[in-house]
Amino acid sequence: MKLGLQCGTLALAGMGFGEWVKVAEELGFKSMELWLDRDNFWPPTTSKMQRADALQTLSTTNINVPSVCPLPLEPGSWGEFRFEFNLAHFDERSRRKAVEFYKQVVDSAVDFGADTVLTLPGKIDEPDLMKSPHSYRQHLEKLVESLKELAAYAGDRGVVLGVEHAVVCNFIDLPWELRYVVESVNSESVKVYFDTANANVFLPPTKYLDVIGDLLCKTIHVSDNHGDRPLHLPIGMGGIDFRRVVAKLKSLGWDGYILPEIFYNEAPIGGLRTCKTRLEEII
Repeated sequence: MKLGLQCGTLALAGMGFGEWVKVAEELGFKSMELWLDRDNFWPPTTSKMQRADALQTLSTTNINVPSVCPLPLEPGSWGEFRFEFNLAHFDERSRRKAVEFYKQVVDSAVDFGADTVLTLPGKIDEPDLMKSPHSYRQHLEKLVESLKELAAYAGDRGVVLGVEHAVVCNFIDLPWELRYVVESVNSESVKVYFDTANANVFLPPTKYLDVIGDLLCKTIHVSDNHGDRPLHLPIGMGGIDFRRVVAKLKSLGWDGYILPEIFYNEAPIGGLRTCKTRLEEII
């Protein structure tokens, strides 16, 4: 197993690419998951040359990019999590817009040499299904339709779509749902992107791994909480048993990249350092 820097931690603290690289070097990370938002490598507007320049910078530090993490939200909606690109949207024009966005993300991943794209399944804007104009099943079918098209596009380019069970989606939260989605798409280019903090508000993370352990992509997110809220805290500030999580991953034969994804603006670099130290000890 290898440890990597999840750059969203720093991006949300107001830091840009140059600072990401400095922090990675300072903390001894040799891998980085790049955060793609409107201020950082936004796929619709960032050129291949800009991505090549960034990759050249990383090559001088021997840092590789195993994955990219796009933020498919409306501008300025962090905290409210309004999706601009929703793969499960029932409006066909909106759904197509999301599919085309993720195709651009796949192209970005190829340019960065990344083989995994974190993929959010979309959102049901009215989670009270007694009020929603469309059922959960209908949104699920739209998601599978989107992923089947994207799987063909990503597969042709050697990229895997890692579907994450992000609490902000109000959708595809449980391990059996993740398994159903991946098996419905039925492509080696669509797998599960596991996140310990998101899992822990529903079930112990190891229970997820019991169900979807054979479907994991090459990168996972780790952070801590007490199971009451989907906080992403440094390891040791919550109640997740990371020794059991790592032991379970080893028993599955999983040997990918573990990325601390903490949203901890009080001390983001210190929090990352704590995560790295504790994970190295556990591994």
